[in-house]
Amino acid sequence: MIMKLSISILFLLIFSSAIAQNINNFDSCMVIQPDGENGIDAEIFSCSSYGYDTTNFGNIQDICATDWTRFGQESIIRSLIFFDLSVVPTNKTIKSAKLSLYYNPSSTEGQHSSLTGANASEIQRVTTHWNENTITWSNQPQTTSLHKVTVQASISPIQNFIDIDITQLVIDSRNNPSSSYGFLFKQITEQYYRKLVFASSDHPVDSLHPKLVICFNSSTNGIGEQTSYGSFSYYPNPANEVINIYNKNLTERVDIEIVDMVGKIVYKNNVFFNMNIKIDIPQLNSGMFLIIISNREGIIERKKIIIE
Repeated sequence: MIMKLSISILFLLIFSSAIAQNINNFDSCMVIQPDGENGIDAEIFSCSSYGYDTTNFGNIQDICATDWTRFGQESIIRSLIFFDLSVVPTNKTIKSAKLSLYYNPSSTEGQHSSLTGANASEIQRVTTHWNENTITWSNQPQTTSLHKVTVQASISPIQNFIDIDITQLVIDSRNNPSSSYGFLFKQITEQYYRKLVFASSDHPVDSLHPKLVICFNSSTNGIGEQTSYGSFSYYPNPANEVINIYNKNLTERVDIEIVDMVGKIVYKNNVFFNMNIKIDIPQLNSGMFLIIISNREGIIERKKIIIE
């Protein structure tokens, strides 16, 4: 699977218990909601009579869990979704992970349906590799039922499913990266005329894309002070015209990216890091951003910064 690093990230600071809803005692949360360019999701169809079982649907605008008929033949649809969890700080404890799926009003599959029975669904962790551009029913990856999440049946034909609790699945994925490749979404009972229809990351309306919100404990030293994250130091933070990054042990060429709150890379450079580097940021708007530092082996540092 081609890893797509650019994702939608938003850190929320919790200053008062009165502000917190569903995330009490968490200092920060991260929102991952990639678009069509950066998202990794696909549907797989079982309808072998018409060759759908060997057809790739990696660019379709739906995320469905369905058992219906197509040209008079049974057609089961399952969906695969991958979120890049490498952006979650490794020294933070995940306290919650909530998945939101949004009904697709423009889908050719129509609306949610429980014509012959409840359309309750489930989410499982995928344990083997798959590629968005080549995945089909015939080569679908393996999954595990460990800590699978049951999703209650829809109560409205156009219902959004907000804040599905997949905390343990995300923790399992983080703890087992070599056997975690996203999630499978399917009907619990795959029988005729049960259907759920949501939007994928390829949908043209950004707000309908699958969204994962991860909350974790934060331990920053305070806004306005020089802070450290592992062996890195950043100052000033909040920053204005420039931000300095210091690491006495790092003397090699690295990639530095700054990602804004909607997942857009607003700064990218390949530099030789010789203990200290200064980044000029006068062109950036005020707000919260994520700095990602990578070397040949992958991401070695992530840090949230505030630009005034």
